[in-house]
Amino acid sequence: MPRHQPRARVYLPATSAHLAGLVQSGSMPTGGTGYAVTPAVRAGSPDGDDDEWEFEAFGDAAAACIALLDPATSELRRVVVSVDLDPTDVVAAGGSPAAASTPSAVAVPAQVARASVAAVHVDDEHAAAALSRVLDGGSASLLDDVALDWFDASEVEALVRQLARS
Repeated sequence: MPRHQPRARVYLPATSAHLAGLVQSGSMPTGGTGYAVTPAVRAGSPDGDDDEWEFEAFGDAAAACIALLDPATSELRRVVVSVDLDPTDVVAAGGSPAAASTPSAVAVPAQVARASVAAVHVDDEHAAAALSRVLDGGSASLLDDVALDWFDASEVEALVRQLARS
């Protein structure tokens, strides 16, 4: 019986356009950066557990989404795509400036296949006001209580259609 290949969970900041491209082409650009539980994340919170470390990496990906948003195109929803990658394709950012400020930052392949997607997380329509204030120079802490809705990988097509209508 073949052994189960371990996978590395990585959180990728994205947009609804990235999701549409994922549905159309079967892969999604990553920008080369994702967020994951790294040795630096564990070292920064040695009393933490897997759930806390995952939450930190997920939060870092959600924060990175802000740089991808463009109010001029009505793109006011953070999208985080959770993917499971081969661990050899995920490299801790090490001594880079990004790693110093964001210990969960990892280098990932430039494209990820749709088959790697485990889940998608998206702001609901009520997040737009808080995101607008952040994009206008407000503190990112305005988003602290804004949760992202969870969607299974099998729901991506329906989610893309829903986001196109809203």
